Amino acid sequence: MSRLFLNLMWGAMREGFLEEVGPVDGTEGLNSALSNQYEALSYVWGDMKAPVPVKVDGTMLRIGQSLRRALLALRLPDAPRIIWVDAMCINQEDIDERANQVAIMREIYRNASQTVIWFGDKTKETKTAFAYMQRLFDEAQDWGKYPDKRLPPRTGPTFKEMSPSTALENVFAKNIWWNRIWTTQEILLAKRATIVSGRHHIPWDVFLKAIDHAAALGIWGFPLLGVPWKSAFAMVDDTLALKNTQRFPTPADEMLFFLFRARNREATDPRDKIFALLGLISGDVRALGIQADYRATAEDVFRHATGRLLENSKSLDALGLCYPYKTRTVHELPSWVPDWGSTAFLAHPMMEDPKRNPRSTHASKHYSAQVSWDDWGNTLIIDGHSQGTISHLSRVRPEIDSDELWRDEDFPIDDDSSLRQLLSEIIAMLGVAWENFARMIGALVIYLEWEEFVVKQNPTNPGLGAGDPLLIYCLTLCTGTLAPGGLSETHQMFKTWIEKFAPIRKLRRWKFDEGKGTYRLLSLIGYIKSTWSDYGEFVDYTTHTEDRRLGTISNGYLALLPKLTEIGDELVILKGGRFPVVLRPRDDGIMQFIGEAYVQGIMDGEAFREQDCVKLRIR
Repeated sequence: MSRLFLNLMWGAMREGFLEEVGPVDGTEGLNSALSNQYEALSYVWGDMKAPVPVKVDGTMLRIGQSLRRALLALRLPDAPRIIWVDAMCINQEDIDERANQVAIMREIYRNASQTVIWFGDKTKETKTAFAYMQRLFDEAQDWGKYPDKRLPPRTGPTFKEMSPSTALENVFAKNIWWNRIWTTQEILLAKRATIVSGRHHIPWDVFLKAIDHAAALGIWGFPLLGVPWKSAFAMVDDTLALKNTQRFPTPADEMLFFLFRARNREATDPRDKIFALLGLISGDVRALGIQADYRATAEDVFRHATGRLLENSKSLDALGLCYPYKTRTVHELPSWVPDWGSTAFLAHPMMEDPKRNPRSTHASKHYSAQVSWDDWGNTLIIDGHSQGTISHLSRVRPEIDSDELWRDEDFPIDDDSSLRQLLSEIIAMLGVAWENFARMIGALVIYLEWEEFVVKQNPTNPGLGAGDPLLIYCLTLCTGTLAPGGLSETHQMFKTWIEKFAPIRKLRRWKFDEGKGTYRLLSLIGYIKSTWSDYGEFVDYTTHTEDRRLGTISNGYLALLPKLTEIGDELVILKGGRFPVVLRPRDDGIMQFIGEAYVQGIMDGEAFREQDCVKLRIR
């Protein structure tokens, strides 16, 4: 523990500077310090290219512009305010001190009287956004007293006023604070918290209740054209999902849960995607065998962390995050090691069902994984046996990324535009909107191609759905996750949903796709009409189809496969695996991990034979 850390922890903020109150040394001093009242600051460092000086205990220290603005805004006019700030309390140039501080970050934020979440300076929409949040909270409180006052979603005066406004989204949902990995533990470990922007502030609990009410009103997060669009507050939802009370069998299972839920958050240093989450482990983090080490390369950190997750959890769930990311942070990784630093799109892992619940089925009969390594830790050795080779493949169902479809730069309305320029901008926006809708149709039509593929292949999957190709198709799309009413309700939901494609199906039958412009226009009009008021609930069960493809195995089974699957790849059940995987044999006898798969009828150990297992080497 450095003297600088404790001096600054007990610094009183006056006129923009931090002055020493008194040093405290040693463990006893730390415990004494943490028993006193102080606040912790949670903020985003921002651009550090032009740091500004601040005087600390008689010494000049350079900090970022974002932190300086926060300190000036948070100071009290007539009293000291004691705040812990990472950039000033940790010597960022000392990698050993950084590692030591990571180990105690949990205690620092848990013992703070409150965490102040700095959302930056106010903008022209800040006042409106904070007023909206308070109004949503008050209305939610009122609804709690009078349940009969509830209105159907997307109705009522509050919805009509707020839904056209961009204030809530721009001030709260799009704030870069949500995107940083370190802010994850800072809010989850806080006793209480307050969001601050300029001089405006709102308690965290009030904020959460307000956005819940906004979602109930349908202000955001509703499906459009049969596609469940990512909510404007998706990052908030992901953060709340991290505050999970479920019990995990091992610290490794808990760590994997946090890594998956927080994977969209960014880190300047890719290694922090691992290190920043260690403080959230409720069990014995030492048993996990992962600790902050800034002397190790990101490749070594990722490989070591994955190995510990596989070994300690006795499961292979971590393999579900291996994916051909469009944007990578580490390029030279074995195929069985996820790029934990990447925030790019990830096909939804099979360890969860479409409702985000842990998958209860287990392809290898709930056997524990026994893993070992060779080649300096690069080659994974594990038992498994083949189910056959991939014999036929369909096209990939591409992802529909709402962030890419509806980008702010595509809609550059300027408040000061002339009438002629405004009309020109509106026409350009309509063109972008049309192209986006056309891309959606192009993605959704894949489901009709898959249907034709299934009928042609006539799959032979055993168990539920056996003998009925379209029912096997239905259960493959929803990866075996049934509606509350069981198979009958699920099948009916599937048929209702697929009927929504009738306009596209008819035009394809008439070969209108030969004239793509006409085909897309008529398809779009018909599809909009069929989905506008009732989009079909089954779409909520198709989460795992995105960026995957259908295929058949040499034994005739239908499978949902990774997008990079090729004919001749092997479908394998690994001992300890919750799901089958696709492996690609290499000339040197090593297998390449391609990704996880779903095969209706063998997901609960029906096809696993321990006696058939052989040692597989994967790199």
